[in-house]
Amino acid sequence: MKDDKFKSEPFLREVKAIYTDLINRHISDLEQQLKVFDKNSVYLPTKKIGMNNPKAAEIEADNTARQEWNRTADMAQRF
Repeated sequence: MKDDKFKSEPFLREVKAIYTDLINRHISDLEQQLKVFDKNSVYLPTKKIGMNNPKAAEIEADNTARQEWNRTADMAQRF
């Protein structure tokens, strides 16, 4: 029997934070450390592209636009 707890948003947020912290323990450069995106932030997360994905070109174009948006948000937050 499946436990719905494992698909709940609070559980998934907690697990993402735990694994991100665990990975970051092994990355000494602060600029390279991973971050969990806050859904309420101005930043847009990029999407992963799986092997042989027929929509890879569309996702890549979307990711490029998202990265440009995130760079603009970075610059705006510095001021």
